[in-house]
Amino acid sequence: MNKKYYQILNIPETATQDEIKKSYRKLAKQYHPDVNPGANSEAKMKEINLAYEVLGDPIKRKQYDQFGTNPTQNPYQSTQQSGYYNSASDLFEELLRQQQRQSQYYSQYTRQYNRHVYQVNSGSLGRYIFIMFLLNFILRFLFSW
Repeated sequence: MNKKYYQILNIPETATQDEIKKSYRKLAKQYHPDVNPGANSEAKMKEINLAYEVLGDPIKRKQYDQFGTNPTQNPYQSTQQSGYYNSASDLFEELLRQQQRQSQYYSQYTRQYNRHVYQVNSGSLGRYIFIMFLLNFILRFLFSW
């Protein structure tokens, strides 16, 4: 899209969130395909929705103001997609996420391992007690004669 999102919503770049919302609602009522069944209304409504999606979210709006493109298509927005980090905090956040995933995997693995060990030991212990009881019974029976 060649138009700027501010021009699509007919607002200045210094508009507040309330002004953005009012302008979006006004244009949505005007160009909604159910209200205005023209051939161009659907394309215009998509433009309006995209502009509001970007400008209505303060984080996306800040990125849009900084980069001048749609933040959802910005190659620097997602560190996982591009492989590059915008700042040291992005790098540390990614490392923290990886560490959390690893610790979750480790704790899940240890729970499964401990459950397996308990099951094996409890079964072995039961067999051991049964064998000892049986041997005790046999030996008492033999030596009681």
